[in-house]
Amino acid sequence: MKTKKPTHYKTSEYTLELLRGKSPRRSQLVILMVAPWLNLILLLLLFGLIERRLILHPAINIQLPRITFTDGIQSSMIMVLLARPTPTPNVYQEIVFFDSKRYLVKDKTEMQRLQESLAHASKIHREQPPLLILADERVSHGTIMRLCEIAREVGITTVSMGGVTEE
Repeated sequence: MKTKKPTHYKTSEYTLELLRGKSPRRSQLVILMVAPWLNLILLLLLFGLIERRLILHPAINIQLPRITFTDGIQSSMIMVLLARPTPTPNVYQEIVFFDSKRYLVKDKTEMQRLQESLAHASKIHREQPPLLILADERVSHGTIMRLCEIAREVGITTVSMGGVTEE
């Protein structure tokens, strides 16, 4: 008595045909030739997606102060203030980042360059955007006030402070 072969064994039947010496159809050969390349492409794509997460990008940790309000602004002029620790305990070197440039707060010539950069940035925009200051919580109040004064001198009328909202 003959048993009927199930239909889900088509691939094994194809393998048996190859073993018996029957020549496969052209479409089957194309699939066999393309399949390893598709696997390779998918693996490369997968590694490319995972690799982005594995790379450590150079960064500086800034501790923004916690705030309770959630009002915000959209600004194209953003100034970041960082207080970097020095070898002396409780003494920090304050650095300003604006327009992809770094300025030391204690250096008067660099503060003059920052003022010129702020003036240039404020003239570029038709409407006067607010200056958003993101300051590390260790930056002194005097430094923030000095930077607000520099912004006022170049014609910036609105300065906003940023922080991290408490959740």
